[in-house]
Amino acid sequence: MILFKNPKLFQSTLVTGSRFINRYYHAAVVSDYGKIEYREMKNNSPREDEILIDVESVGVNPADMRMINGTYHLKPRVPFTPGFELAGNVKSIGKGVKKWKEGDRVVVLRSSGTGGFAEDCIVDTNADVIVPLPFSIDYETAAAVSIAYGTSYLALEKMAKNREGANVLVLSSRGMIAFAAIDLAHNLFKANVMAASDDEQRLDKLRETGVSRTINYQKEKLIETVRKSTMNHGVDVAIDTVGGSVFTQAVDCVRPGGSLFSLGFTSGEIPTINLLDLHRSQVSISGVWLGAHPKQEIERIVGMLIGLFDQQFLQARVEAKFSLKDVQKCMEDINNNKLFGKVLINPKD
Repeated sequence: MILFKNPKLFQSTLVTGSRFINRYYHAAVVSDYGKIEYREMKNNSPREDEILIDVESVGVNPADMRMINGTYHLKPRVPFTPGFELAGNVKSIGKGVKKWKEGDRVVVLRSSGTGGFAEDCIVDTNADVIVPLPFSIDYETAAAVSIAYGTSYLALEKMAKNREGANVLVLSSRGMIAFAAIDLAHNLFKANVMAASDDEQRLDKLRETGVSRTINYQKEKLIETVRKSTMNHGVDVAIDTVGGSVFTQAVDCVRPGGSLFSLGFTSGEIPTINLLDLHRSQVSISGVWLGAHPKQEIERIVGMLIGLFDQQFLQARVEAKFSLKDVQKCMEDINNNKLFGKVLINPKD
């Protein structure tokens, strides 16, 4: 006979012989837009083409923040569990699943944009991006790679086909994608990189990456400084994650025939561009969203990036890690601009 001194433990546990099967898991739940809380949830079993992931680490992205606040283009019905970039182990599989087995280590991107901020996550093998994870790469590195590095790679891969030694300008106020873009530009595409941000402490962190120059666009004249640094030619590629007036200035930092890639709007301001200005500058402008690409293409890119990390070509930088219980503090710190760089939530902590 097994006695439970803790009634809650009895309620949350099914006893089968000598085995204990947890019937509940914990998750961060958005009960109303802008409100997130730590909850106990009843377990679900994977259906025909689904797998259940034992989540080890989850990446926190600007899209998550906007989804939590109800300002993202994907707007799940409340209540929901946010988080779509995760790494962990296959815990169980549906009857129709052939490719994956229990115990497989995987990186996952959820097409729905939800479910990751939890100890367990149901994954759809037909819709979600699932990539095998080598034992040589830890879960935290894996959870920091897919979005930041995948998005940056899409922006930089065209440059790689044209030339090495290109001049690249990376503009950032949050750092989540900036460090990935700098890492790829330096170590994979052999570019000369300048970085710009709005705060000296953030610039100190960017200097640690070995960029050739940093620019405080709040205190310095961005266009003039970039032009001086490139002998008045301008950069070949600019990567903007800020939006607003910074994006507008970035157009004039790019040489005629160069490219400007918009990877996000952390300022909260979505910029507009005058078509006449594009005729004048001859700059190509593209928006980059990893999620717009086919599942197979994203799996190819993420798998390739995981391989580069496995070969130690690249090295992810993580700014902060939070437990699932501290999800509210995590959201507050990001909203208050206290964190600059990739943030992770580790459900097991």
